[in-house]
Amino acid sequence: MLVDFIADVTCPWCFIGIKRLKRAIALRPDYTVKLIWRPFLLNPELPDGGMDRLQHLEHMFGNETRIKDFQKSIVTIGRTVGIEFNTEISKVTPSSINAHTVILLAGRHGLTVPMAEAVYNAHFVLGLDIGDPEVLVELAVRTGLEEGDIRFVLSDEDRHDYIMNENAHIHRIGLNGIPSFLFAGKNIISGAQNSETLLHMIDLMATVSGNTTP
Repeated sequence: MLVDFIADVTCPWCFIGIKRLKRAIALRPDYTVKLIWRPFLLNPELPDGGMDRLQHLEHMFGNETRIKDFQKSIVTIGRTVGIEFNTEISKVTPSSINAHTVILLAGRHGLTVPMAEAVYNAHFVLGLDIGDPEVLVELAVRTGLEEGDIRFVLSDEDRHDYIMNENAHIHRIGLNGIPSFLFAGKNIISGAQNSETLLHMIDLMATVSGNTTP
C-alpha cells in the first residue's frame, strides 16, 4: 500500500503528522506500507538564504499573542509524539527546496521517513539551518546516503523547477492544507490527524484492496 505524504519541512504540524503516521504503520506490522514524499511549499517565495524567523512569524500570525499561542500549542502536542519543539532556537525560516531535494533522494533508497525526521528534528529541535546544503549533507550522510550522491542532486539545476512544479500541481488539484495523506491513490485526508484516524484509513484501504501489500 502506498501512502503519499504531502508536506513541507518548515511545517511543525507536518513533523507531528509524520510521527503519528509512523506510529499507525507500526501498529500493523503485517501490512506492507510505503511512504512517498510529496513536496509542498508553504513559502515558495523565500530566497535561498531564507528570512528572519521572527519576521516570518509576524507575517503569518500578525501579533505576538497569536505567535505565543501557536507555539504553546505546538510544544504541548509535540510532546505527545516525542517531539521537544524548541520555539526560540531557530533564527531563520529557510527555503525548503534543498531539504525537499535530499528527502526525495533518500526515498530512492527507502529512507524517506528517517531522512524527513532528521530534517524536521534539525530545524525544530536543534535550530539548524536546513536550507544550508552543508547541514543537509551532514544529516543525509548520517542517515545512510552517499556524500557524492547528495552533492550531485543539490547541484542539479533542474531540481528547483521540479519541486516548484510538484507544489503547483498539488495546489491545482485543490489541496491547500498540510500535512495531507493520500492512501493508495484513492482517499485523501488533511491535517495532523491522530494515529487512530490514520490507522483506520490504512485498515480501510487494505480491506478494499483485498490484501495487505501494494
